[in-house]
Amino acid sequence: MRLLKKAPALCIVFFLLLSGCTSQENDNSTKLVEAEEWLTSQASRYEIFAGEMHDDLYIILAGDKHPEVSGLYTSFRVFSMQKHGDEYSVKAVKSAEAALSAGFTASVLVTDGMTIVFGDIADGVYDYSLDKIVPTEFSEAKVIYDNGKEKTVSISNNKPYMIIMDGKVDIKDIEYLGTGIDVRYSDYFSEDLMGNATSSEPTEIE
Repeated sequence: MRLLKKAPALCIVFFLLLSGCTSQENDNSTKLVEAEEWLTSQASRYEIFAGEMHDDLYIILAGDKHPEVSGLYTSFRVFSMQKHGDEYSVKAVKSAEAALSAGFTASVLVTDGMTIVFGDIADGVYDYSLDKIVPTEFSEAKVIYDNGKEKTVSISNNKPYMIIMDGKVDIKDIEYLGTGIDVRYSDYFSEDLMGNATSSEPTEIE
């Protein structure tokens, strides 16, 4: 009988906790939209593809629109932004090239207590044995840490991606999986992913 009497109280506590989480999520969503709108108001050539909040920082992935061809992008950029009153400031920015013959690109940014992996995905991958680009349906990107751990996220053709990890994570490689395909970043690029993981680009938005 005691358990039955306590059940309504437990339900109320659960409901209040759930309501609090939902309210916080809605608040963060509104803040993120405002930050994205501010970014595109500063430079209309950017199109927003993804955004997340990390503590008091706004992490936004944007595509730099091709000036002549609609639907194409010359590069993709991650912005780490912070709000001070009614103003935003860009703390860090990093670029990744658009995917071409390899079928994918990747770049790493380590800043403000996090590691961000991002890049672009095409709809085919270059096959060395056939010497041509083979159509591919990408579905997952697996980030392989230097310590052997992994993190897998869903990806889609013709869309950029962004993966945020807490702390400084040494990235060893990235594996791209899909229909009949299993390739790694290191299969096509010799550059060390962590070789230039800091923000070296101007933080002024042009």
